[in-house]
Amino acid sequence: MAVVPVALGILHCNKSEIQNTILLFLMRLLAHKFPRIRRHTAEQIYIKLIEDESVVPNPVNVEEATDLLSQTRWDRELGPPGNTRETRNKVAELLRISLSEKDRFGPAKKKVVKVTDEFESYASLVQTAGR
Repeated sequence: MAVVPVALGILHCNKSEIQNTILLFLMRLLAHKFPRIRRHTAEQIYIKLIEDESVVPNPVNVEEATDLLSQTRWDRELGPPGNTRETRNKVAELLRISLSEKDRFGPAKKKVVKVTDEFESYASLVQTAGR
């Protein structure tokens, strides 16, 4: 969590490439799997935007973004009951931060593959033949 103030401090750099990288990093932290990290990041971004709106180049609506940051319960689930990921996507849209598809929707769900033991059927064959 100590990286958030450092990242926000780097935002004062005048190079837009660095600013965009840092803002993308902060948006990713808003979708972190640990709720405390999401909540801390949202609080720190909110404070920074209140102090200085110029850290975000070409925002659509900083006031609405700060409202979302302050009113959202970031310790809820990322997906559907809490939908903090959707809120993060809306904040990114308002601040004109482009997110990749993976960032917007989260990592793809892994398919559970049932591994069958090749010796399982042999063991049952031996067991029934031995009776």
